[in-house]
Amino acid sequence: MSFVMTMPKLGMTMEEGTIHKWWKNVGEEVRQGEILLEILTDKVNMEVEAPVSGILKEIKAQEGEVVKVDEPIAVILLPEEEQREEAFNLEPQKVKEEKVKATPAARYIAQQAGIDLRKVQGSGPAGEIRKKDVEDFISDRGAMEVDLVPLTGVRKVIADKMLASYTSIPHVTLVTEAKASELVNLWIKLKPIVEQIASTKLSFTSLLAYFLIKVLSKYPYINARLEGDSIKRYKEVNLGIAVDTPEGLLVPVIKKADRMGLGELAKAIEEKVYKAREGRLIPEDLTGGTFTLSNLGMFDIDFFTPIINKPEVGILGVGRIREFSGQKWLTLSLSFDHRALDGGPAARFLKALKEVLEDPIKVII
Repeated sequence: MSFVMTMPKLGMTMEEGTIHKWWKNVGEEVRQGEILLEILTDKVNMEVEAPVSGILKEIKAQEGEVVKVDEPIAVILLPEEEQREEAFNLEPQKVKEEKVKATPAARYIAQQAGIDLRKVQGSGPAGEIRKKDVEDFISDRGAMEVDLVPLTGVRKVIADKMLASYTSIPHVTLVTEAKASELVNLWIKLKPIVEQIASTKLSFTSLLAYFLIKVLSKYPYINARLEGDSIKRYKEVNLGIAVDTPEGLLVPVIKKADRMGLGELAKAIEEKVYKAREGRLIPEDLTGGTFTLSNLGMFDIDFFTPIINKPEVGILGVGRIREFSGQKWLTLSLSFDHRALDGGPAARFLKALKEVLEDPIKVII
């Protein structure tokens, strides 16, 4: 008999997933527990094991296809049925690629030039590739080398989320500068202390996050999410930290960050950043945020206008530390959802944050 494999539910909030990569082809043997495919859900690649052993008889959902939870994605021929089909010479075989239609001359030129004919547009009947098509392709390639990168996987998820945020949310960005000399001095003093007590490095982002959380706790109207027709204001802070990874931008969330001391927070951020860059996040790591921090200062960026991580209503962008007139300065960029709050309240929050960063010792005491 055959086993119908369905899209697994890999997280509490998961409703659908994208087939990212099949590790087996039709006709190949699969063993229970080995990796059969990768599924992309909310920017996270999850490896999925084969639930049973047998022969991969049919792939019902191709790479790049979005499938709802519990819908069929593959059929696995179980050992008993496999033996019966083998007896009748019906054992499934690998699907052969369709041969590209091309003239012998076109094939010869393409082979000599190392060109994949699948990349050449044919002008002959039924799209047949002719000699001139290959020659034109070579000429165009010589004039301009272009790498075509499919907008798929994590990049496609990021693109869709950014477009949805930017086109559906009326963004407003407020920018201010804060004196940062005291903050930097405090960071230098605290680094060895945190490393000794919490066995973790204190990054400048973690220190910023600590003071940001303190201010967010007092301004719940910006520590919020806009979902449907409701603005949900939160007393606890679930802080998202924007992380640059090889797969693209990820925003892991530090849950209940307002209950953490500086050392505990620094360790939590370090662990989440590491997991993000190693591709080890799970869907729950990326959900439930109430506000996001994005620091691009390490890239020598002075300021930028960050895009809100929907459905949150605010995000803080932080630029590099600059020196001017004997003082260190830090640029803060607050983007907020104008549907959820107005410029006045947003400005009061940013002003409060600026004052805390300029005189941080008061918050610690």
